[in-house]
Amino acid sequence: MERLDAKARTGIAEMALKAFFNITAEWKLSREQSMIFLGLTATSTYANWKNGKGRNIPRDTLERISYVVAIDRSIPEDSGMTKREWLESTMISNHLKLSLFELMLTGNVADLYLARQKIDRHFSRDSELLIDEAFHASQGIKPIEQLQSHLSSHQQNA
Repeated sequence: MERLDAKARTGIAEMALKAFFNITAEWKLSREQSMIFLGLTATSTYANWKNGKGRNIPRDTLERISYVVAIDRSIPEDSGMTKREWLESTMISNHLKLSLFELMLTGNVADLYLARQKIDRHFSRDSELLIDEAFHASQGIKPIEQLQSHLSSHQQNA
């Protein structure tokens, strides 16, 4: 972003901040939560950016915003919950009782990245299962029959 001219950087910053604040409104984030996502400590900077005075934002802030936007777009609208509810109810693993939302609120760029990766894996697995089920249905194979066949062949080989 440093190589872009000032006008282009301003345009990118304005678009990124507008998208970010639209998402934070939809997710009903508090000022403190929004500041954590942005990596900010100064409330005056936050207020300026929220009021459209964000002419130049740091590269890491742009990276943070890009993760939040990607996370927002990765969660389907038809999940049966708001996106925030989905993030709050989805745990990062079976062993750690920490939701993706809580992970995102640690304030680290890397944790936004991890949340994005978890969401991508979650929904790509679901779509892979749907594709697999569609293939099996087109072949007249029911998933339970395939599993039983697979188990039988392994038991015979043992």
